[in-house]
Amino acid sequence: MTDRKSAITALVFTCIMLIAPIAGAANVTTFSGGDSEVTVEVRDGPDYTNIVDGTVTIPSGDTVTSASVKVSTGMATHETYNTINSETSQFVWDPVYNNQQTEYSTLTDFTYHDETVSLVSGGFSTDFERTGSEFIDISPPVADGFGWQHGTLAEGTVLNDNCNTGNDCWGTNMYDFNNDYTDDDLGSGFSYSMITPEMEVDPGSYIARFSSWHGMHWTQTNPGANPTNTYYDCGYVMVRNSSSSSFPPPEVGWSYIPFDMTNSTGVSYANGLYPIGSGNGKIQNCDSLTGTDYALGGESTHPTQNPNGWSTLALNLNQHIHKYVQLKFVLSHNSGSGAPENTSMPGWFIDDFRIGDPLPQSGSMTVKGFTPKQSPSPGFPDGYGVLTLEHETTPTNSLTVSVLRAGTTEIALDRDGNQMTGLEGPIIELWGIDTSEYPVIDLRFDFDTGQYRLSTAVLHGLSIGTRVGTGMNDTDVVQSPMITNGVWQSPGGDIPLFYNPTIADSSYNPTLYTSKFSQPIVGITPVVVDDCTEIPKIELNLRDNSNHNLTVGQKWTPADPIFGFSSIISYSNTCGLSEIWFDLEFGHSATGVSIDIANDGDIEWAMEEPAFGSFGRQTEFWAGSSLGVNYAMDESTITLNTNGEASGGSFMLPIGADVKVADVVMSDNTAGAFDLSLTASGQEVSLGTMPNQSVIAYETVFPMFAFKSAITSLMNNPLLQASHVDAYGNEWATLHFKISNPNAASGTHVKLDNLDIIYDWETSLAGAENFDRELNQGIALGTGAQVDVPLAMSANSGGAVLLSDLLITTASGYDSTLSLTGSPEGLYPNGDIIEAISTHSVSQSTGAAFAESRLRMESSSGVVELAFSELSLFTEAHDPENLVTMESSSYSWAGDEITVTWRFRINTAWEDTAELRLYASLVADNGVNGLPGAIVLAPANGNAIENDAMISAFELRNNAGDVQNLGSASSNQNINLVGSIRLEGLDVAPDPTSYNMTLQRWDVQTVNGTVVSEWIEVTNTTGVIGGDFDWAINLGATAAGQATYRFMIDGYEGGDTLCPPAPLVSDADCAIPFNLSIDTYSPTLVNISVLKAANFDQTIWTNWRSLVDDTWVLPSAQQKVRVLAQDIPT
Repeated sequence: MTDRKSAITALVFTCIMLIAPIAGAANVTTFSGGDSEVTVEVRDGPDYTNIVDGTVTIPSGDTVTSASVKVSTGMATHETYNTINSETSQFVWDPVYNNQQTEYSTLTDFTYHDETVSLVSGGFSTDFERTGSEFIDISPPVADGFGWQHGTLAEGTVLNDNCNTGNDCWGTNMYDFNNDYTDDDLGSGFSYSMITPEMEVDPGSYIARFSSWHGMHWTQTNPGANPTNTYYDCGYVMVRNSSSSSFPPPEVGWSYIPFDMTNSTGVSYANGLYPIGSGNGKIQNCDSLTGTDYALGGESTHPTQNPNGWSTLALNLNQHIHKYVQLKFVLSHNSGSGAPENTSMPGWFIDDFRIGDPLPQSGSMTVKGFTPKQSPSPGFPDGYGVLTLEHETTPTNSLTVSVLRAGTTEIALDRDGNQMTGLEGPIIELWGIDTSEYPVIDLRFDFDTGQYRLSTAVLHGLSIGTRVGTGMNDTDVVQSPMITNGVWQSPGGDIPLFYNPTIADSSYNPTLYTSKFSQPIVGITPVVVDDCTEIPKIELNLRDNSNHNLTVGQKWTPADPIFGFSSIISYSNTCGLSEIWFDLEFGHSATGVSIDIANDGDIEWAMEEPAFGSFGRQTEFWAGSSLGVNYAMDESTITLNTNGEASGGSFMLPIGADVKVADVVMSDNTAGAFDLSLTASGQEVSLGTMPNQSVIAYETVFPMFAFKSAITSLMNNPLLQASHVDAYGNEWATLHFKISNPNAASGTHVKLDNLDIIYDWETSLAGAENFDRELNQGIALGTGAQVDVPLAMSANSGGAVLLSDLLITTASGYDSTLSLTGSPEGLYPNGDIIEAISTHSVSQSTGAAFAESRLRMESSSGVVELAFSELSLFTEAHDPENLVTMESSSYSWAGDEITVTWRFRINTAWEDTAELRLYASLVADNGVNGLPGAIVLAPANGNAIENDAMISAFELRNNAGDVQNLGSASSNQNINLVGSIRLEGLDVAPDPTSYNMTLQRWDVQTVNGTVVSEWIEVTNTTGVIGGDFDWAINLGATAAGQATYRFMIDGYEGGDTLCPPAPLVSDADCAIPFNLSIDTYSPTLVNISVLKAANFDQTIWTNWRSLVDDTWVLPSAQQKVRVLAQDIPT
């Protein structure tokens, strides 16, 4: 029975031993949230860290025996916007109603109470840009003419100088094919008439002004000194008024109004303005005008008085004050028979009309309080996105934007130091604003009315964030004759409306209008506002010439990121479209990406060299390398040699990168038409022949060269070799542009910039990256039954990494402990030996045995790893910067447990760190890195390690032991320097062998007529144990008089020598100076005398009796004694 029980017991123990490793093991394949893959994003600067999303959960007490995870390129995406317009709130521009969100330079200069914002004045003014301003042609029909027309003049085809300002003006039969109005009605006489809208005449400003150009039929006979000039046709103005804004039909009520020549310029009674009547220098007939009237005739152009022909004409409306008026402009053709003296006769043109006060020259509106994050949406990974303006501007006015630090007038700077001011365009990119520096911004809108102050920009609304589009008000954005009052009246039949989001880049000459955004687009959602019963057809045309159909309200996600697009909107039936918007989702790739497993301060993997660009996106050219680091630049210039060849514009990509999209711009081309190719590792792919033009870009060359295909071809070439392997084992290829034009002169060049390559890439972190060791360190510092170990991501900008294919295997039975003798708060280079004791055991259930132990110390300023094995004993496994010095150490066994006593000193080379983590672990003979024992030193003063030394206290004492004033000390040649030397912020002295103390004297001499002054060492001594010194110094027998000395720490290496704290005064070398008056002779007693009697004269020498050892002195109530001493002997 007993034997049976024993057998059962043995069997049970055997089973327990067999299943123990299984019971203590775990496989982890998902992240803490339960997902098999996670995107770890960083968004908020300046730290750009995420220690939450990449967490893995591991059983406490288990040892990670193996671990791996895939790291892939990813993007932090963003799509949110903030819109301000009349639809978001009533009186949205009025500070009374918007809680002072808007602020104006002068409130009354703006239409702040309307649905739009513009400058305003009490008068009526227009420059006719993109508007006829309600001027109406009322001309009777003629056979081949069109009366007065509003339109655009360009290239000098009608008038040499086109319109007076801008592009648009009014003119008679403006686009006459032969530029001759006289044949518009088959030679018959006719009149062209145009009337203005009703205008109120203000008593303070009753002069109307407009720009005028005319070229009418006239002849010249009897050439010579006194020719005969005959003018046949005329131009004049009529007026009518009304007590209200209502007027009768346009045929009645008119009377002639003369030009106010006092306020007119450019024409005169001898040039362009002539009397009515027969004879030389007169207009022969001009409708109802009489001989006392004057009208425009002949030509306004004069070679000296008015070369371009444009004049300013004025009308005095003083007789119509407090009334409404209309003006009528009349060109009268009278079928004159003389041969025209004119080379062309376009007729009459007017521009720049004003009555009353002009608009303010300029003004500004500030809209306050924009942030990169609108709750509950996450913030932008970088900057503030794009600013989309719904506005109307013309060539004669402007609306610019300045970005301000919130609540101030300070212009914000982008990351490159450029001022964010004078920004123009319907789309303005704000990615470059550092949101950690500018967490809140204001936008100032600066309006300017141009030279003549006749027209103003009109702001309808704005969106800041990720929305682009139009409300059909800006003719720079959408151009269609079917747009009226902000609504596109679609005729149906799938007639298209084109909307092409465009960004003006004025850094190029000429300005490059590009569809490329600075951040790639990864999603688009179209939004429309219409009165249609059908859903519109929306087609996107991408920069790779592919087409895609979108559905209103549904996000479209491209297979690969895109840089820009154009769009076509159409309806099958007639209806009205008032708004078309595209809500964009932008992708952000991070620069300087690193992964710190367990977030313990040491980086396991990174892509952090400047020339690497962003993780998954390359926008930088290679600028060379130094000390193993590759540097970057934003642009590169390739200069041709005498053979017309050059290579440059180099950029780096990780080997294995799968390029998705690529773009580059070439500019400042002085090399003419050249052959372009891409090379790497001696392989070359031709990109074709580039045209002889300044800017070579997607927008200027069709088709654009196949940049992506060339990169892919080289990256997939089996002959491609790594040009660089970084500190984390990532292999990099370098690609180069090659230019050739045998006919180009030496020194000609091409500039490359705006490089933009999006790629996918992946790598794995496993044992080679110490993934298992770092996870074990995280477990060792954790608490609870399950420990969350972060895979912390950090970066220099917003972006993301994708983590997937996680596989972690754990087991129990690999245990270690760690303790520090004396439980120090920190470890310091004070010369003391630090003792750490670790224990290690490997359970028999693992089937393995102890092979090695490690003591690893990690900090932000350095990493050290000490090793022990019975074969090699104690070694410094990793200490490249000589941060510690090993001292005599030992070990002992107790059963299956080994105790290792580590002894070492901290060297001054170990820079300051606020936190130090120590891990003691074992390595089993099966290769498993066991679960470590761990200690974290993080004192409240932030000095886990401190290596900066300073004189913390100092006194100068003379030979008598008296403390002296350092500004005026006195002593003989014997002095004492008393004080303390400490590590910064600690009551700990540095290692006395690491520094010297020195006393120096300021020496001034004349050498060959030149005054030479310098510090000369008087004496020195080594440091003292404990740092408290009382240094007795003999300055020497020759030291005398006045001298300046200084005391300092000398020869301290590794850490910094800091200056003493106040009130001690130190110089630039952190030495303590003092002025010393030196008297090397001790006083000598010459005589002691007593006055013989109290009433004796003290000034008589014989009245004093010298005292000797046995001298008797007569008793007296008062005794007077004289002591004579001599300092300097005679």
